[in-house]
Amino acid sequence: MNNQVSERLLEEASELHREYPPVDLHADPLMWAESIGYDLGKLHRPYLPYSAWVGHLDLPRMSQVNIGVQVFGLATNPFKKFGLFRLANRQIDQLDRACLLNPDRLVTARSVGCMTLAKKDGQIAGLLALEGVHLAENRVDNIGSLVNRGVRVLGLVHFTPNAAAYPNYGFGVDNDRGLTDFGCRLVELCNQTGVIIDLAHANQRCVIQACACSARPVIISHTGALGVHGHPRNVGDQELQAVASTAGAVGIIFERRFLGGADVTDVIRHMEYVINVAGEDCVAIGSDWDGMIVPVRGLEHVGRLPNLTAAMLQAGWSRQRIGKVLALNAERVMKNTLPKEI
Repeated sequence: MNNQVSERLLEEASELHREYPPVDLHADPLMWAESIGYDLGKLHRPYLPYSAWVGHLDLPRMSQVNIGVQVFGLATNPFKKFGLFRLANRQIDQLDRACLLNPDRLVTARSVGCMTLAKKDGQIAGLLALEGVHLAENRVDNIGSLVNRGVRVLGLVHFTPNAAAYPNYGFGVDNDRGLTDFGCRLVELCNQTGVIIDLAHANQRCVIQACACSARPVIISHTGALGVHGHPRNVGDQELQAVASTAGAVGIIFERRFLGGADVTDVIRHMEYVINVAGEDCVAIGSDWDGMIVPVRGLEHVGRLPNLTAAMLQAGWSRQRIGKVLALNAERVMKNTLPKEI
């Protein structure tokens, strides 16, 4: 692609971002804000070679590319066992602080109405996502407390087994076990309370079971397609079709190891695979920026998101399809699950 064509495509990509403000189903800056004082309100540069670990996301660059909704993960390392509920609350405090210091740019969204108002006011709507119920110390009352503080996405599991589910990668992997009784009750509870179920990190049995028993759309917030690259964190055709059967969405990650390539076109390969298997209403963006990843070339940080949109255009995708991937598919899940007003 020559420079002239590149400039034209990037201009069209920027126009698409204005028409369809992008929705990212997963990023992890809050754990860095809590642990090293990472300031979301300031412009950052990546901290390590190849944009690894942290420095991918901040409000100046998010505003620059017109991010509409950002799902912020609440996460910890897989070895931490104590004080997890307190840690989740401290990370929520960091989003509250960022909203307080940047009221014109960021707001915590607790309902569809909040998202709509944020879009109207030119603010980024931030949704909180619990990455594994172990952070709630496997207690329903703690989950309720976090929901009261704004958590609107519940990831059942992370890198280690917990009281709800088993992971597809990490420690204690057991692919012969699915959701526990507690996990099934959580799916029902989330359906009743307007919380989106996130099946990222869950093994195949857990994904299939959760999709079967959920009355609401589910997501797999950040993953790749197993049919493109055989990384154990990626998901197979059955899982893709199961998510699609709920009218859910699968966010494609920007991590090189999951994609099996190091270029923005590798993200497109995974997206096209999901479209072929589960339909164009199923695929979304799930960057995992700031999640200890090495993003592909061209997506080193959020300011370069138009490169992905330009790659979609170069691949010959229609504006309607691009709009679905950028925003509409994820927004549909949110509008069909979250409370209308709070």
